[in-house]
Amino acid sequence: MTTTPKTQKAPKAPTITEPDGAAIPAPIKLTCPFAFYDENNELKSWQAGQEITDPAEIKTLLDAGAEHEDME
Repeated sequence: MTTTPKTQKAPKAPTITEPDGAAIPAPIKLTCPFAFYDENNELKSWQAGQEITDPAEIKTLLDAGAEHEDME
C-alpha cells in the first residue's frame, strides 16, 4: 500500500492577538486611501497600497473600517 504525502497549504499572514483573544491580521495593505480626524482633531491619513505593519496602527485602521487586504 502506497501513501501519498499531503500537500501543505501556504501559511497565512501572521496574526496579532488582542487581550480579549481577537486576532488582528498583520501586516495589511490598504486598497484605498483612508483618512480621519482622531479624538485630538489631528488628521491621520494613509495612501492606497501602503503596507501597514504596526499592530496598533492596524487595529486603528480596522476599527475605523479601512479597506485592506491581508499580506501573505
